Amino acid sequence: MDKEDYLVFASDLEKYELADIEAGIAALPPKRDGQTAFPDVDTILEAVRGVIRSRKSVKDSAAAKWSAYVERCKDEGTIDPDQDILERISAINEKFGLQKRKVIDTTYVQMKCPHCDTELAVAQNIRFWTSDDLRKYADTLDNLHGIAMKNAEVSA
Repeated sequence: MDKEDYLVFASDLEKYELADIEAGIAALPPKRDGQTAFPDVDTILEAVRGVIRSRKSVKDSAAAKWSAYVERCKDEGTIDPDQDILERISAINEKFGLQKRKVIDTTYVQMKCPHCDTELAVAQNIRFWTSDDLRKYADTLDNLHGIAMKNAEVSA
């Protein structure tokens, strides 16, 4: 592509988001024998507009479904549709035995030096922890390690 072609493409495509342009180019059919290496500007513009139209239609249909649901809730006497959804989710979780995520307390109590009464960092104050404090800290580390392993499995 020479500089003049690039400038034509850039000026025509500058008003669109890069993600839309990439999706439009990806949606183009593969090049056939005898076609130029790069499609003309109009073909790319139409593909980009098609991506934008399809995205808007999905948004519009989701908004329409939500509006219909809100109207149906009002007709049934439900004041707060969001609360109704949360109650339905809770009922489903109870039905399948799912529990709320446990909140893990990752804070530790600042210890004060018994000699000078200043607050100590963990590395320093760990010497003064009781066995219960040490167990709680170890359990927190185990829980955090378990969460990290689950996250690694999900992202892999």
